[in-house]
Amino acid sequence: MIYYCSVITRRFLTADCTFTLGMLKSDLVEDLSVFTAEERKRFLHFLHSTYCQGDRHVGNETKLLHYLIQVIENSGTENLVEALNPRRVFNVIFGEVPFSKSHLNRVQHEALRRVREFILLEKTGMEAIQHEALDLSSLVEFFMSRGATKVAYRYIRQYKRQTEKNSLIGQEKERRKWAAARMLSWYRIATADVSDGAHLPAALAALDEYYLTQRADLLLALLSLSAQYQIKLDTPIEDYINTFFAHARAPWVHTTIGKLYCYAIRTFIGEPSAREAAFEDLLALYLACREHLEKYERERFETVIYNFCARNFQNLTYREHLLNLYQQKANQLSAQAEIIHANAFISLVRFGIYFHDLDFVRKLIARCRNKVYGPAPSEAYHRLALAHISFEEGAYEESLSILNELDFEEPLFQYLVRVLEIKNGFELGLCSLVESRLHALRMAITRDKRLPLDKRQTFRDFHRIVARLWHLKLALNEGRRLSIVSLQRDIQAHPAALEIRWLQEKLADIERVIIATVERSAGA
Repeated sequence: MIYYCSVITRRFLTADCTFTLGMLKSDLVEDLSVFTAEERKRFLHFLHSTYCQGDRHVGNETKLLHYLIQVIENSGTENLVEALNPRRVFNVIFGEVPFSKSHLNRVQHEALRRVREFILLEKTGMEAIQHEALDLSSLVEFFMSRGATKVAYRYIRQYKRQTEKNSLIGQEKERRKWAAARMLSWYRIATADVSDGAHLPAALAALDEYYLTQRADLLLALLSLSAQYQIKLDTPIEDYINTFFAHARAPWVHTTIGKLYCYAIRTFIGEPSAREAAFEDLLALYLACREHLEKYERERFETVIYNFCARNFQNLTYREHLLNLYQQKANQLSAQAEIIHANAFISLVRFGIYFHDLDFVRKLIARCRNKVYGPAPSEAYHRLALAHISFEEGAYEESLSILNELDFEEPLFQYLVRVLEIKNGFELGLCSLVESRLHALRMAITRDKRLPLDKRQTFRDFHRIVARLWHLKLALNEGRRLSIVSLQRDIQAHPAALEIRWLQEKLADIERVIIATVERSAGA
């Protein structure tokens, strides 16, 4: 439904009526003038709501808005130029205080922010006004629906400027480009202005790029999921891949975001050599533009790179890539304390331990306390990290004590706790603990289908190798000798970064005992 503008709005927005130099800056009054009488009433309630009253900026802008609404509602009986004289408005707000244009401008800025927050609240709900950047497209739609095309065009220009100045790369940038082109086309059509017909093709081109980016993101998520789980699809995944590449064409495939997604998708398809080549392209481009990627895309491609390296951990090149990724993430977290997902937090802790960087791990644990998010409380992840540190420092009983307090619902963290309990028991020589935990781990792996396939295989390999190591250790205590050649090979092929180092250390301990036993026998 199109709303007609009020008298004061028409006086402000018509081409033959402009503000005089003595009048208040127009943006705020123009926006307020588009409100209906009912909306002005709701707006006043909004200004005195819990949301506004809890804001530190409440105060002078509320006085200004009350005054301007009175002027708008009585515009037919009061001299408009006099009512909106900046000095008079300043006196209404501040009383008998010397006039300050900068103070008045600040109050107007906060008042205009309140107006925009109210519009977004009316259109999309509270979650929108809590977003860091106001969604200008909703403001444009609001003013266009009321016939206030001049006000709408002001926000369209602001939206375009923001998009053009934004140097980031990501889906949000693509969405804003499309929204800006679409809004401008909408404005041209609504105002019967066909002087610039190029805006419709531009909107279509922007939509194509945004659509392809969205489709690539969903396809990448599907490929990542199918690489970890056995999922049933009505349509073969190859059909989705073929359809995507049939539609993905210039200019999108030549954009930075297009190249990143195409390289990432190709790391999951084709021959191993083709996947490795795609990974190298993805890594090089990611490193070149990492600073310009939006947060979602940066984490998305970082996860693809991390998982590819983890799946190929036996390869020295990919281990070095993992070390570089770890160092970058460590530097990033050192530079800013932010919330972090539990999986990323524990991965950083475990990689820090693997690379013998215990100082960083301690700082990370302290810095991220109460900032780790996941299904379990933040403190639970903090305690699990402390258990890892205690184990590395040789405080095995302390590590076990911490683990006994933990209760995770997530399968991955349940297995991490079991593994660390087995390692602590191994170090302490607690036969009953090691054997009971090995049995529990084997039964869980057999029955549990919640873990991704690669992680299930990792834990299955860990169980098999540790069971053989434990058998070897008991055999040596009994004076028996067993071959360790095949065990050496299996440990080297184990994909878990942190566990492979510990397994190698335990095997080396057994080898030293075997060598010492042989030397004693030879000496005798």
